Amino acid sequence: MTGGRRGPYAGTRERRAAIMAAAHGLVTEQGHRATTAADVAERAGVTESAVLYHFPSKEHLYTAVFEHLLSGPAPREDATTVAQVEALLTRLVARDTTNPHLARLYQVLMAESSDPAHPAHDTFVRRTDLITGAMTRSFAAIQTSGEAVLAASPERCARLLVGAWDGLQAQWFIRPDFDLAADVLAAFHAIAPARTTPAAH
Repeated sequence: MTGGRRGPYAGTRERRAAIMAAAHGLVTEQGHRATTAADVAERAGVTESAVLYHFPSKEHLYTAVFEHLLSGPAPREDATTVAQVEALLTRLVARDTTNPHLARLYQVLMAESSDPAHPAHDTFVRRTDLITGAMTRSFAAIQTSGEAVLAASPERCARLLVGAWDGLQAQWFIRPDFDLAADVLAAFHAIAPARTTPAAH
């Protein structure tokens, strides 16, 4: 067991985590365009110079929002049936459409982070790997159970679904006159149509 003395970087880590949490909270509440370094500093209880030390530009600060999400606990288990995947997709789309500020920032950073020099690049690589990895496992479980027939390998199906979801979400922000959840579910069912004959055992 270690003693009560904190390491030399404990305070720095805690300040960074507080700034990330503050940025996440403010963007969720008011959107990224309305969120300033001064707002984040006030919410985190630090100076504005401390915010700029850890996140020297708006791009770094916006990236902090998704770093905060990635630092949270991972889901305890994957969705392994068609019904579970449907429920997961419906829940996540509802989250984004009910409070769209985070999803809108995601769309902005997703495009910008395709540049390897962008501050969000590594964070979005990790986020993409997590999402596609979870969906790959879900498609593999559905394939193994015989509940649906996959249009391609589980890995490719995961990429197709995530790509369709991102594209549909971008369209919805431009013209929110369609049911985003229904279209995402339609994409899922097109990629993994239900088996019409019993699976061979």
